[in-house]
Amino acid sequence: MNKNSVSWAGAALAFFALTHVITNSINKQDVGLSPVQRTQMENTLQQYGPKGNASQYGQYAQADDTDLTDNSLENVRHIYTNKGAFAALRQDGSVVTWGDRQCGGDHSTVATELVNVKTIFAAANRCGFAALTQDHRLVIWDMGDAPALLKDKLTQVADFVMRDDLFAAIKQDGSVISWSIVDGSLDELTQGIYSAPEMKDVLSVSINDAAFAALKQDGSVVTWGSAYHGGESQYLAEKLKDVKAIYAGPSAFTAVTQNGELISWGSVNDGQESQKQLAKLSEFTSAIKVVNTAFGFAALMADGRVYGWGEGFLPESRVLFPLALANLPANSQEKVIEIIANDGAYAALKANGDVVVWGHIRHGGNASALQKKLQHVRALYATEMGFVALREDGTAIGWQGMDDLSGEPMMQEVTDVIQIVTLSQGYAALRADGTVVEDSAGPKVGVSEVVELIPSVMGFTAKRRDGSLSVWQFGGLSWHAKKQNIDLTDVIEVSGNTSNMIALTPEGKVLSWDLLGNGGEADPDRLY
Repeated sequence: MNKNSVSWAGAALAFFALTHVITNSINKQDVGLSPVQRTQMENTLQQYGPKGNASQYGQYAQADDTDLTDNSLENVRHIYTNKGAFAALRQDGSVVTWGDRQCGGDHSTVATELVNVKTIFAAANRCGFAALTQDHRLVIWDMGDAPALLKDKLTQVADFVMRDDLFAAIKQDGSVISWSIVDGSLDELTQGIYSAPEMKDVLSVSINDAAFAALKQDGSVVTWGSAYHGGESQYLAEKLKDVKAIYAGPSAFTAVTQNGELISWGSVNDGQESQKQLAKLSEFTSAIKVVNTAFGFAALMADGRVYGWGEGFLPESRVLFPLALANLPANSQEKVIEIIANDGAYAALKANGDVVVWGHIRHGGNASALQKKLQHVRALYATEMGFVALREDGTAIGWQGMDDLSGEPMMQEVTDVIQIVTLSQGYAALRADGTVVEDSAGPKVGVSEVVELIPSVMGFTAKRRDGSLSVWQFGGLSWHAKKQNIDLTDVIEVSGNTSNMIALTPEGKVLSWDLLGNGGEADPDRLY
């Protein structure tokens, strides 16, 4: 670790205010933030940080002062990140954590239980970790009060699933223990709306914002939770048979049967228009892919047709699902071969390279003004507010919706593109000459000779030809790090959150860096 680099506590705060840092020097011992800059940092987190209702980022403090025999980050097998902390699983089954103490960076309360761990569960949009041991115990920390009350029941666990504030542990006999982060009593945990009914032989559990759907070995489905969100499905019991997969949107579910039939329920059944759309699902029996927005779903069929349903927007704010996509293609070139979605819109790619877009205008659902440019496309990418299409000639066409629903989308055209990486808030394109273009911000000043782009939650890391790195927060200044400080030549895993990135080397060591260019071998005893 470079002793002269910015302190990690300062970096974790300061990189969110990069546009206000007036010196390019990274050889300071601290970076101070004014009250205005701190407010801007919090606003950035609120706007662009991972979505979810988990606790906020907490106070950065010494990550882990537990009495571990060996707290070093060596002989590491896997690395994990959540909203504000990090965990490393070592070859001997022990666990090392660091980062935000209130977000999982301090595992002292469960340290004695973290023995012979075989995997760890974490989510980018929430705090806490869950560790599954070789003897099938599930050990959870910083995910509310419920896990402590359920400790005796979290044994013989085979799998664990979480989404925002809902959790489900699938046991080896196929029974399920489920709860919400707000459940604080045994009565709520055993009789509340989020408590799983008694059942066995469950293969998987899907979770949306307020309901659960369990897929059983015999292909049947059991649901619980908020009825509006799909927690009530008894009226579909005769249809929910021979199911092979369940997809969760924020407030609805869609099941696909073994022969490709589609069954959808929850908020997508709300309203006359939605019910008409659902009635047509029976016309499709070969679904091979399902995607969702915040309101509805779209499915791609094996024969190249597409169907979309559950569009919850006012007519004036959206482009309606193009019904022509639901008809059998006139020829093989008219078949749709890929569909993607963002928070409010969809994009479909045809075999001939044409792109069809629909959904909320603010999310890029209206691309009519770009249609001539959206030809001979070979790949599609989604951001929260738009899409990127990469053409066969290496030209990338990116567009984002505007708050002014009557206006045309914001569009970018970048030539000679060899790689595109996306964040929730935007994208970056790597050109063949090693330069980088960051969507509407344009060419990245001072970034050159790049061979690979790595996205994080809040920005990008660019690996340069000489092994050094260029790093930056989305829309901010770029900083540079020397190869001798952070060498990503042969890393086998890369992960990150809003404060730092971490990478695992083949030798089992962990590297860590921030978006100010500071880094080296990760140190769990360092202040964050």
